[in-house]
Amino acid sequence: MRKEVCKRLLIVTFTILLIPAWPALAASPMKAWVSPAVSKDLTNLLALLDTGGETEFDTRQIPALMNFVHAAKPSNVMYSTGDAFNSNSAYGEFDVNIPFDEFLKFAFNPDVPSYLLMPASVRHSHWKTIDGKHQPLPKLWQALPDFKAPVTIRGVEFIENTPDLNSGAYFAYDLDRLLILTRQAGRFVLLSVSKQAGISDIGKKGVILGADDNWTYLYSGQNGITRPGLGWVSSYMYDSYSVAVYTELEEGRPGVRCATFKWVNAGWAKINMVKREHIYSGLERYAKAFKEILEAPVLPGADKIAEIYSRIRSYSLVQLQEKFYSYLDTLEARHRNDDDFPQKWFQDWFKSNRYVQMLTKEEMESVLMVEYMKNTLGREPQIGLGDILGAGRLPVWQNNHLDFNN
Repeated sequence: MRKEVCKRLLIVTFTILLIPAWPALAASPMKAWVSPAVSKDLTNLLALLDTGGETEFDTRQIPALMNFVHAAKPSNVMYSTGDAFNSNSAYGEFDVNIPFDEFLKFAFNPDVPSYLLMPASVRHSHWKTIDGKHQPLPKLWQALPDFKAPVTIRGVEFIENTPDLNSGAYFAYDLDRLLILTRQAGRFVLLSVSKQAGISDIGKKGVILGADDNWTYLYSGQNGITRPGLGWVSSYMYDSYSVAVYTELEEGRPGVRCATFKWVNAGWAKINMVKREHIYSGLERYAKAFKEILEAPVLPGADKIAEIYSRIRSYSLVQLQEKFYSYLDTLEARHRNDDDFPQKWFQDWFKSNRYVQMLTKEEMESVLMVEYMKNTLGREPQIGLGDILGAGRLPVWQNNHLDFNN
C-alpha cells in the first residue's frame, strides 16, 4: 500500500514538474475554440500527409482557415482546436515586417540552417530527405517572379529541441513534412504541414545558463530530466502535429503573417503531461526569437549568413572540439556564480574530454552559428569569432560606434 502511495505521489510530482519542450506558464489568457469549419480545414490539411505522391491543392479548399489567419484577433485570447489526435493544441501568430521573398530566403533556404531563426526552441535540425531523395530543399523564392502553379515538397526533417525551462529535458525526433507554395487572392502563401514520425528519442538532461533570452544551453546527452530527484524519469514526445500558414499580409507589400496550430502529446509512462497553455507558451517562446532576428536592422543578408555557415562547416572535427573547450571555459567564467549553475556536474561531466568527444560535428556547428547570430544582434557571444568573421573584422558587440541597447 505504501509503495502504491509513493508511486502516486511521484506521478503527481512529475505532472507538475515535467513540461517537455515548453516553458513554465505565465498568466494564462482567455481560452476559446476555433470554429468547426476551421477544425475541418486543419483536419483536411493533415490528411494530405498520408496521401503520398503529388498533392493537388488550392487554398479555396480551406476558406475558413485562411479567413481565420487573416482576421484580426484579441491579443488576450488563446485559441485551441480541442482534443483532436488525442493531444492538446494551441494557436499562435505573429507578423514579420519583411518581404515574402526575403522571408523564404531566411526561413526556407538550403544554405541557411533553419534552427538559426529559432535559437530558443531548436538546438539543430536538417532535412533527411526531400521528395524521397537525399537532396537539398529547393530555393522556393526563385519560383515567385514567374509563378504559374503551386509548388509541393514532401520530406523528412530531423529536429532536436532546446531544454525545457521547467524540467530541462530536450528531445530528438523526425517529422514527416509537407510544404505547399501557392497563392490566394493575389497573395503568396506557404503552407507547412507536419506530423511526428514515431516516438521521440528518450528525453535527455539539459541546462539553461542565464536567461532563456540569452540562448545559451548545455546538452548532456544523458537520459532523464534535470530537476533534482527526478533524474531517473524516462520522458518522451509521443506525438506531435502542426499546421503553419505563412502568408503575405498585402499583395506586393512587405509583411508576412506567421500562424501556427500545434498539437503535442508528451510525458512519461504514456501519460500526456502537456496542456494547451504549455504549447501556447512554447509558440510564444519561438515567435519572440524568430521575430527579433528577422526584423533586426543589423541582420546580414541570407547570402552572407550562408557564407558564414559554409565557413563553419568547413572546420574539421578537431578544430570544432578546440573551440568547444574554449566555449566551456567561457561559460564557466561567466555563469559559475549563478544560483542555478550546476557547478559539480559541470566540472565532472561538461568539462571532461568524454563530453566534448561525444558531441557530433553538427551539434558543435549549431553552437557556433547561434553564437554568430548573437554577435550579429550586438550581444556578447560566448566564443571567439575572429576567424569566423574574417581577418580584420571587429565583432559587432565590441564596435563602439554601434549601440544596440538603445
